[in-house]
Amino acid sequence: MIITYFGKQFFKIQHGDVSVLVNPAESLKSKGRFNNGIVLSSIHHSDFISEDILKKESEEDGAFVISRPGEYEVKGVVIRGFLTKTSYSGKKHNTIYLISLDNIKVCILGAISDVKDIDTETLALLSGVDILITPIGGDDVLSAEEAYKFAVKMAPKVIIPAQYDKQETLKRFFNEGGEDKVALNEKFVAKRKDLDQKSGEIIALSS
Repeated sequence: MIITYFGKQFFKIQHGDVSVLVNPAESLKSKGRFNNGIVLSSIHHSDFISEDILKKESEEDGAFVISRPGEYEVKGVVIRGFLTKTSYSGKKHNTIYLISLDNIKVCILGAISDVKDIDTETLALLSGVDILITPIGGDDVLSAEEAYKFAVKMAPKVIIPAQYDKQETLKRFFNEGGEDKVALNEKFVAKRKDLDQKSGEIIALSS
């Protein structure tokens, strides 16, 4: 599995011929084409891709679009969406996604504003995921401090930060994890055997 980052909460998760585009922001959509892949959108907002673009891209590129909670299985990828609240830009509903692909579980928190809005049953299902992708920018989403505290509780193998405008925010997130230096990676290649050797490692990706 290869994970690349394009900014905001826009990620591409690739395994062989299967690609999952996560929250492809309207302003960044030229960085990643849909090409009959799977598209996930946490909220209906241009920072996560607007409803109009979702419809347009689905029709033009044949993508399978998921933009609400539920259970799905597409091209061998098992996806579960969980409804939570958000205060992001006046929106009310956010979908957290849990992706199972290549024997690896990836959780995308989306536009989560307060982890207290995640119910006990959902927390249990998300606990111990292999890779946790979390916003850290603050304001309408989790701050660096809130995100790291929640990540520790969830005990993932790897934590990937997203949605931050300032390097200082990323530095604070690394500091929360006891690391002084910020390291950026072009991509993250996730392998089951390597993940089993990790515990709460922060991996930041360049966009």
